[in-house]
Amino acid sequence: PRAEVLARDPDGHPVAVRSGRVLATAFHPELTADRRLHRLLVQMVGEEARRPA
Repeated sequence: PRAEVLARDPDGHPVAVRSGRVLATAFHPELTADRRLHRLLVQMVGEEARRPA
């Protein structure tokens, strides 16, 4: 499956991607003031928790 680009650096290179249940970043989002990726991760975990086992 193809990855969805969630964020790019100023030169246009992907720095955050998502493919299904996998989220990957090329930086440490916990070291920034921007919490959007944290909110997305919490949302993804909640969706996974609601899936039937």
